[in-house]
Amino acid sequence: KLIKENNLLYKIKLIDFESAYNNPCYFYKTLNHLTKIMPNVNFSMIMGADNLVTLHKWENYQQIIQKVDLIVFDRGNFKYPALASKAYNFSKHNIKTKKIYYMHIKKYTISATDIRKKGAPQSFIYWLVPKYQSSTAAY
Repeated sequence: KLIKENNLLYKIKLIDFESAYNNPCYFYKTLNHLTKIMPNVNFSMIMGADNLVTLHKWENYQQIIQKVDLIVFDRGNFKYPALASKAYNFSKHNIKTKKIYYMHIKKYTISATDIRKKGAPQSFIYWLVPKYQSSTAAY
């Protein structure tokens, strides 16, 4: 609904690939499908540093790291655990992997619950988050 209301359909292509699975459809399967149907697209995956810490628990996480650049946003006290994670170390020591971009950003205390209570997803939330400066480091 939000996509249609804000005329964003031209930027998003919806596919029904995952619904065909009765069992969990792991992300690597979705990624394999997407790279097969769009071979000329360079995909990136955005995640918080807390997710990078546990990425090694994902099904075929090495395959994910080999196919997409990871854009990792600093969250809480997860910077050092993220940079010491199994997934980061796999990426660092494997020439076939893509890059990990670590985004150092100013942190805000607003939570997803607070955002939902204030009107999202019915409206955009730009007014909830102040403008910020970020710095990026490729690891």
